[in-house]
Amino acid sequence: MSKWVTFHYSFLHGVQDLVEHENREKATRYFQRNYRNYFELAGPFKAKLPCTYGYPHRKFCGMSKAMFNKTYGKNLKGGAN
Repeated sequence: MSKWVTFHYSFLHGVQDLVEHENREKATRYFQRNYRNYFELAGPFKAKLPCTYGYPHRKFCGMSKAMFNKTYGKNLKGGAN
């Protein structure tokens, strides 16, 4: 079973608030509870991971850990494992 991550990405500050989850279902529940903590766009949003919420330069993301490592790298400041 693969691990999943949720995080906030900003063009200026990079990856922040990285949270690792045991599976997609737990990551999806966390995403649904927290995506509006960063900004609120018009209308409801039904998350189906992998997905992002926001703008290209600033967004809340949910994806598999393998996809995260490939896209953002394994060695990040702030404790990405």
